[in-house]
Amino acid sequence: MNACGREASRYGRIRITYAEERDRGVFTVQGDIDNRDRRRDQFTCRFDSSGRIVDFRLG
Repeated sequence: MNACGREASRYGRIRITYAEERDRGVFTVQGDIDNRDRRRDQFTCRFDSSGRIVDFRLG
């Protein structure tokens, strides 16, 4: 979850709203980003058990 938080914090202050292990060893994290760009004020991130981000999306 830390990897996703670090990646999202590049765009502003973050607040994680959801975190769950969806697939075996793959976790999904969603959250809000405090910034002025409504197109980039939320994020979804997936990472594996080693902490490597496998998908990161803004919007």
